Amino acid sequence: MRYSYKNRGFTLLEVLVAIGIAAIGLSAVLSVITNTAGNASSQRDRTLASWVGLNQLTQTRLAGVLPEATTTKGDVDFANARYSWTQTVTQTDVPGIRRIDIKVRLSGDSADINRAFVTGFMGRAQSTSPLVETQWDQQPTASGPEGNQGQASGTTGANGSRPTPGANPGSAAPTGAGLGSGLAANPSTSP
Repeated sequence: MRYSYKNRGFTLLEVLVAIGIAAIGLSAVLSVITNTAGNASSQRDRTLASWVGLNQLTQTRLAGVLPEATTTKGDVDFANARYSWTQTVTQTDVPGIRRIDIKVRLSGDSADINRAFVTGFMGRAQSTSPLVETQWDQQPTASGPEGNQGQASGTTGANGSRPTPGANPGSAAPTGAGLGSGLAANPSTSP
């Protein structure tokens, strides 16, 4: 019986080399998947820590009182994890304005590992503006800035509105007196 080289299969050495190459490729894919999962978990922790910091900054601002220039610490349970925050308030060069720095970490982390760092400012008004009363119902006069072109201050259009500044007294001018009212003609030009 003769052996034909055409029907010959793979040798043991060829199969082992192929399995080795496949193992190296699969281990690279597994490494990428593991790193991606680790990065997603780390990103989740950093995002939640920044929300904890922003919540603390918002609570400080909503207190309505300018915080003292001190350092305070606290813990909070958020999204099934315990976070520790450190808030440092410092006076800025501008009187009445404070800088608020908040560092957030997971409670199990060492003190030098911060998952998030949030900075904000808070201040109080330096002075109040003077009270000014505006009278909105004042009537323009003939010598007013609009220059009513000789019309008396009491003249009104067909719907009770004032004529358009700069319009000729005898011409039809839009009055824009209300929504959907369209254009109204000056009564002096009506037939």
